[in-house]
Amino acid sequence: MYTHTVRGNRYLDFWHYEKHTVRGNRYLYFWHDEKRGASRVQVKEYLGPVGSAHTRSDATQRCETYFAQAAEDLKRLRDTSLATIRAMAGH
Repeated sequence: MYTHTVRGNRYLDFWHYEKHTVRGNRYLYFWHDEKRGASRVQVKEYLGPVGSAHTRSDATQRCETYFAQAAEDLKRLRDTSLATIRAMAGH
């Protein structure tokens, strides 16, 4: 099994993909945590056979989407943190 994991801070989600071999065939899975109400759940999604161009394209798109959202989350966190620090000057 091959696993790639990215862990964010408490403001970012957790995701990774896994490659499993079953009866000589390799398959790719994408799993991540999702907020559902007040809790978080792990979601594992089957993407398809590793050798499939569609599977790799889907995995690439999911990776791009994750990092775009993570960049937005970090920018919001940065902006909020800087505004808080700047507001301290007025106290």
